[in-house]
Amino acid sequence: MKIGKDINFLAERVSMESFLEEAKEWANNISISKVPNDSLENAKLMIMDTIFTALISSRTHWAKRLDLFNVNYQELFPILSVMYDYDSTLLYYGHLGHGIVSPLLFSIPNVNVSGKELMEAVISSVEISARVAASLSVSRTRGQSMTSIHSLSTAVFLSKLYNQDLKNSMGLSLSYMIKPTSHGFGSLGKLYSASLGVEMGYKAFRLAKYQNVNENFLTDFLKQYGEYYLKAPLGGFNKRWHVNTLSVKKYPACAYAQTLIEGALEISKEVNLDEISEVTLRENMLTYFMDKNHERIVNEGNPSFTLLQFYSPYLLAVTIKDKGFGVTSYDERHIKDPLIWKLVYKVNILHDVNLTIKLLNEPLPFGVAINEIGADFIKKFLGDFEYNLRGVDLNEVNFEKTRKYMGIIIDVKTKEGRKISVEKEIVDGFHGTGLEKKREVVNKKFLDAIKDSNEDDLKNIYNILYNLEKRGNDELKFMYKVLTEEVKRELRQQ
Repeated sequence: MKIGKDINFLAERVSMESFLEEAKEWANNISISKVPNDSLENAKLMIMDTIFTALISSRTHWAKRLDLFNVNYQELFPILSVMYDYDSTLLYYGHLGHGIVSPLLFSIPNVNVSGKELMEAVISSVEISARVAASLSVSRTRGQSMTSIHSLSTAVFLSKLYNQDLKNSMGLSLSYMIKPTSHGFGSLGKLYSASLGVEMGYKAFRLAKYQNVNENFLTDFLKQYGEYYLKAPLGGFNKRWHVNTLSVKKYPACAYAQTLIEGALEISKEVNLDEISEVTLRENMLTYFMDKNHERIVNEGNPSFTLLQFYSPYLLAVTIKDKGFGVTSYDERHIKDPLIWKLVYKVNILHDVNLTIKLLNEPLPFGVAINEIGADFIKKFLGDFEYNLRGVDLNEVNFEKTRKYMGIIIDVKTKEGRKISVEKEIVDGFHGTGLEKKREVVNKKFLDAIKDSNEDDLKNIYNILYNLEKRGNDELKFMYKVLTEEVKRELRQQ
């Protein structure tokens, strides 16, 4: 048995080493002319989405509190871009936008760079980091080391832009695995983790100039969280463009919370907050466990807004009360509103086996990762059932057309005895979403960003970003100056 494990571990190490070599060669040879037009546009939408999110977040009282600590703006930007989870996300977990956009902006004044060079570095960072994230998410890590992808994406971007040894920089960024915060979504540490990944990426990039990667780093990397399954989907550059599966999310929440919000929006058209007597949420296994874990922290009192971003009863109540959802849904006015909490405490959360079976049957890494928890664990909650998870060849899955099942059923009873039920299975705007939907989401964020701002300057920045690969250094420096001054102005306003 041990010999077999040693052989598998060696094969995984060889696979990772060959991938690093392939990635280095591919990135060294990449040019805009080799990138499909839709992939370029997906990348630009990711950049725009992240920038406008940061601008919107900089206006909140939460952001103003962060500035009291005199956080370096290079570190502050990724915190702002993830503050309300208004970010772009990969099919394989991991939020790359704030790991890429921060070094992009803060490189502009330090190097005579063109928009074309920036775009080549962005594409390189996305495609390389996405493949490592994919391998981690189908491994036994179950996505828990994804903060390290922030570090990797930053290191790859900077190495490509500054013509530094990419393999060495990548190796150093991965040799230090950033563990998730102890409370996960339940604390403000979630914001810090976004900044920490970017900071570690900068350090790996700088260190790579003076120190080669220790030959044992791959062994350490592979052993950090146990067994890895790296044979797929590493590699395949130019065969699949992972940037095309980037999803710009409508709401400041992860997949399951977004499904809940979309269902709650439908409920809000039928009923007002004060008419509701009882709510039952039937959830898949992932949503159920997340909500039950967060429920414990909520009941302890004074939950952070980062936890409430992912707590279904709160999301439901806010959406029904406001008959909408947006960046203000987590401000203190809502968090302290007794009417919202009156409904929150009327919500009964149940696990729905059928929703979980649909989740597990999806041919996506999440289902694979859940399966790796073990059959005994699954049977404990689901009993005996058949699902098609094993045998899925990830290389044969058409990820561009794959939708993510994250089902929820909302049953509402009114004080007059009326019953309203809404079921949502697929997240609108998630994987498989076309460019038109992404443009729509980004444009909405842009319109939110220009409120109370220098509208003409931000419109010019919008146009620069939309044709970034054609822009010169003077235009980029203008963009950098306006964006940093805009953030500073918002943060310093009383």
